Amino acid sequence: FGATYMTMNNPFYEVIDEELHNQVEANGDVMITMDPQLSVERQIEQIKTMMAEGIDVLIVNPVDSRGLIDVLREASQKGIVVIAIDTNVYDGEDFVDYTVVSDNYQAGQLCARYMMQHRESADIVLLSHAAAYSAVERLQGFRDAIAGKPDYRIVSELDCEGQLEKSMPLVEGLLEQGTAFDVVMALNDPSALGAVAALQDQKIDEDAVMVLGVDGAPEAKVLIKEGYMDATVAQYPKEMARKAI
Repeated sequence: FGATYMTMNNPFYEVIDEELHNQVEANGDVMITMDPQLSVERQIEQIKTMMAEGIDVLIVNPVDSRGLIDVLREASQKGIVVIAIDTNVYDGEDFVDYTVVSDNYQAGQLCARYMMQHRESADIVLLSHAAAYSAVERLQGFRDAIAGKPDYRIVSELDCEGQLEKSMPLVEGLLEQGTAFDVVMALNDPSALGAVAALQDQKIDEDAVMVLGVDGAPEAKVLIKEGYMDATVAQYPKEMARKAI
């Protein structure tokens, strides 16, 4: 088995990978994991390396949902079983054997519903990741839920690639520019944690800005319990890994 995720700098993928290793090795099989660190070029090279090493199954979480079409088609033509996990591969019907994803559109809808239940109006910042199909679906679900409701306004959208280290300075930049907002809708929990860190760094009261995420990461649950983050829509990474196997 070979596996490559968009980044291992995310507890969600660490949990998936650990469960995959447990399942694979319990059957006496071997699993190779590679980390492209958000580089589609590196991910393509990693897949080619694993193919050369003779993998039978490829589990892939694409850095770019459109960027792996050629190499995944090549893997499929070699008889390798291709499984996409946590995000779809664009136009992959002919060469992806199985896809394991949450209902990402619904995750965005649920965040929007929570926000509207607790705020009669909002100026909203979106933290996005345009290359990840799952992230696009989440934010589309959120947008569609507030469509036609003029009291809920998107004032800024920032592509942070789902990374805490990138979302934090982006949100700090908005605050320093004087952009007024009272809700942050983040594509995932790491980027939501970056927003919380930025708000804390700028001494913004935790009740002043609602922060929403997706994943149900342990760190997010702690921040929700402590009142620094408002909500996250949980995914089930262990169950996704089991379905892939």
